[in-house]
Amino acid sequence: MRLLEKNKQGLERMNEILISEKHEIEEKTLALCKELNKIKDFMNMREKEFNSELSKLESGSLDLKHRLESLVSENNQMHEKVQ
Repeated sequence: MRLLEKNKQGLERMNEILISEKHEIEEKTLALCKELNKIKDFMNMREKEFNSELSKLESGSLDLKHRLESLVSENNQMHEKVQ
């Protein structure tokens, strides 16, 4: 009978330890999830900024292309007049 009581107390202590460890793990998991969400938010913000800058660069590149085509055309017309 005494042995059963010792086993029971030992199991209860082990259960308390496991419950405490479970709570610690849950707290760490929650903290990691929060940190991961912050990183995701930061990455999304950076992606939006990148896409905005990329659009500006593409637009500027297209404008320069049209300007270059216009200048080439204008140059060709001047060559024709000179000849």
